[in-house]
Amino acid sequence: MWYTKLIYIVLLFIGLLFSILYDGIFSMLLFLILLLLPVTQFCLVHYIRRKISVTLQVKQTEIGRGNAQPLYCTLQNKSRLPLNYCHTTLVLHNETAGEAEQLELQLPLQGKFSATVSFQFSSQHCGNLQIRVKSCRIMDYLHLFSCLVRNHTTANCVVVPAEQADGFTMQTANRTEQEESVIYDPNRPGDDNTELFSIREFQNTDNPKRIHWKRSSREENLFVKEYSRPMEKQFCILLDRSQPNKQPVTGSQIDAQMECAHALSCILLRQQVPLVLAWNTKETLQIQLISTMAQLQQCMIQILEEPPLSEPVSALQQLQESDLPIPYAMLFHIAHMEHLPETADSRCASKQLHLLTNLQVQKQDTVLPISMETLPAVLTAICNA
Repeated sequence: MWYTKLIYIVLLFIGLLFSILYDGIFSMLLFLILLLLPVTQFCLVHYIRRKISVTLQVKQTEIGRGNAQPLYCTLQNKSRLPLNYCHTTLVLHNETAGEAEQLELQLPLQGKFSATVSFQFSSQHCGNLQIRVKSCRIMDYLHLFSCLVRNHTTANCVVVPAEQADGFTMQTANRTEQEESVIYDPNRPGDDNTELFSIREFQNTDNPKRIHWKRSSREENLFVKEYSRPMEKQFCILLDRSQPNKQPVTGSQIDAQMECAHALSCILLRQQVPLVLAWNTKETLQIQLISTMAQLQQCMIQILEEPPLSEPVSALQQLQESDLPIPYAMLFHIAHMEHLPETADSRCASKQLHLLTNLQVQKQDTVLPISMETLPAVLTAICNA
């Protein structure tokens, strides 16, 4: 734009010399036109700026990691004056991974016209993705002046883990072989005759062997005994979102943690195994019972909407200090730690497996380093154990 201004200054200088050297109305009129033209261009471009808006829209608010999705950018010119230059810069910022990339668009806009441009974009890392207009710059017809359009919107979507659990079956998580606890379900009856759930009136479908004879003789009506249901021990997947020594967590580490948790959850859900998903936040430890894929997807979104925690709060310690109704059958602890914490309370789970995204961690019986490259091999080892 500087060279157009330089050329126009030269034209003004020539017009000034022409009006001085040649008398007459034509030379004066020419110089006046050259002098007023930039003023009118300046006023017009600032007037049109208020009539232009930029709108962003995504087709889906939840997209899979690495999957291409359309992004629609609509530029609307509500004035009757056309524009031959409109340059828009979009920023795709992954707030969870702390990474950003830019998209650029340049096109003319006619008067009373709306143009929609479709982009194909994808994110290589899981997280909360914010798409915003970094700048929208328009110029006058002579390219002497430019200004920024302020009227624009943003779009948000969540990049969730991709499917990694196809073909995997966890050998130690068969529902028929699930170990039962000594704690009974307070809401549902069962078949464990060592514990009485309730006594109710006899129905035609009841087994006569369950008649409570003492109560029946006293009430002069038939009553039956309902036995209790032992609660199955649940599997627990614990996501520790704390940053080790306040060091920033990379997008690849977040991907490894979320993909591993998602894959393990999918494997257990397909085998109809009781599952609990837990993760730490700034305030407390969130614990959610997962029974459907929709619940799992909602938890993934809720976790990814916030960046990793900078406070050195151990989710494992929080889980150990929580009021657990029963110890878990298996605990999958997925964290960004540099080493396994020394405190490992046995009441938290019968078995524990610690999956750490720091590749410097030494592999042990209950400690495995994980990354996106080694995740398939790690899942195979867990399922075949």
